[in-house]
Amino acid sequence: MVVVNSIYLNYERVQYVLETISNILNLHIEMVDDSLIRVCGTGILKKHIGEKVVLNGIVSQLLVDQKCTKAIIIDKDKDEQCKICMATNNGICRYKKAVFQTIEFENKIIGALGIASMDIDDDKEFLKHSETALWKLLEKMSNLVFTCIEDSKTLKQLEYSNEIISKIINKTDAGILILDEFARIQYMNDFCEKKFYINRNDCLNKNIKTILPGLDLNKNKNKLNYNGKNIDYKIENIKNELDCMKKSIIYLTNTKESTDNYPINNMNNIWSIDNDFLDFKNLVLQFSKTESTILLVGETGTGKELFAKSIHDNSTRSNNPFIVINCNTIPDSLIESTLFGYEKGSFTGASTTGKEGKFFAANNGTIFLDEIEAIPLHIQTKLLRVIENRTIEKVGGIKEIPINIRIIGATNISLEKLVEEGKFREDLYHRLNVVTLNIPPLRERRKDILFLATKFLEVQAKNLEKNIHGLDEELKNIFLNHRWKGNVRELKNVIEYAAILEKSEYLTKSSLPKNFFIPKAVQQIKTMAETEKEQILQCLKIYGCTNEGKQNAASALGISRATLYRKIKEYSISVFE
Repeated sequence: MVVVNSIYLNYERVQYVLETISNILNLHIEMVDDSLIRVCGTGILKKHIGEKVVLNGIVSQLLVDQKCTKAIIIDKDKDEQCKICMATNNGICRYKKAVFQTIEFENKIIGALGIASMDIDDDKEFLKHSETALWKLLEKMSNLVFTCIEDSKTLKQLEYSNEIISKIINKTDAGILILDEFARIQYMNDFCEKKFYINRNDCLNKNIKTILPGLDLNKNKNKLNYNGKNIDYKIENIKNELDCMKKSIIYLTNTKESTDNYPINNMNNIWSIDNDFLDFKNLVLQFSKTESTILLVGETGTGKELFAKSIHDNSTRSNNPFIVINCNTIPDSLIESTLFGYEKGSFTGASTTGKEGKFFAANNGTIFLDEIEAIPLHIQTKLLRVIENRTIEKVGGIKEIPINIRIIGATNISLEKLVEEGKFREDLYHRLNVVTLNIPPLRERRKDILFLATKFLEVQAKNLEKNIHGLDEELKNIFLNHRWKGNVRELKNVIEYAAILEKSEYLTKSSLPKNFFIPKAVQQIKTMAETEKEQILQCLKIYGCTNEGKQNAASALGISRATLYRKIKEYSISVFE
């Protein structure tokens, strides 16, 4: 169904009517709407459906100037109307002969119908009909088009009512699900989609038990637990008198979430007592309140996803979806359809109903692309278009779908280096690199090592119902001298393992996992890059980050100021002036 000048027109029915007449006449027929878009066409014109007709052409003169309602072209080289046509003047006009007439509905011009010949054979067929016969034929065709026009007032009223009802349902602070007589989901509101972290399009026509397995349809009122949520629900059954089909409406109320499972992240749960890291958190908080694209750079285990969720929760989009995608876990053959969705039957094995992609699921919210460097080059081109135009195109689709999203990317390697190697698009890198936030590794947050270890231990001791008061002195020294290549994640995992095995009141070395220990000599060896980075950081702390401070730091290191700047960029050293 398309709208032409506020009229609801079933273009599929119009196309069928025009093709039937076209086959009888052996001529080309088209319909153009009042915005000069070809909405229907037969023969050669069929492949140009959706295109705008040429300005100053015959149809344009009828619909825009509206000085007349009919036009006939027998010899375009002599016709006055053709002389001002851009296509004729540029020698690209496809038409040989043509007759056009406007279509009026309720005293409004809603478009134009035309019959045309495109070659010598068509001309012979065209000339078989008199001018009067052609006008009568167009008039009959207009009447047939009117049969494809629905009752606009009724449809508009229904559409308006549905829009109001949908807005009310989506604004309510409760989940609403509608099931058919076989307990298949026919509708769900925004609340369900956001709170259960599911895509409604993936759930339609699926049995409710596959989504909420604990729900008992035989009880009108009950409770269920869903991933840490305690949910009250009520079921109301209704029967349609027209088809005697039963439907069920499920109301999900008083949804209480476990804060461990779905925390609202205001950065208070990103623990730290390190002053430099606290400054970094404040910087992240400032960028959270903007709409800028953000690139998070950090080693494995530094908390990139935690920061991405925090940015979302502190933004104006916090009440909308936060969709996480690990780009490295999706096979190359599926990544395009996963990100952007696909139309029905667009490839072998595709769903017969099509599927929305992750970008569509994140509409009005935030999408987090972790390990973004893993996206194949041909998909990077499409991602660039999404960032630039804020539109997506499904696999097998022909139209662009507008979306409103914020993009946060994350990587643990140098995208700049990948650009130099031709493995990452330079234009995409610059689009992502609007705001780059380098998350410091745990070894640069020395004050936080024992602080975080104590925090994690408190949580584990409580979960295990053990009376563990802290770390013994030997273990504290071990932790302070460990390199923590896995960063905060490694520390958390080590504490969890050790807390399970510990039998005394303090965590000891004997409870640590065996693979934690490596020879001391090997443990203390640092790479040249690590040593160089530490020396640069130490000099910047001594001399400061002003222009004069950087010059003095470069002199102390025995390098030029330009080399110092290059090294700062190479090692992703955060410099706050």
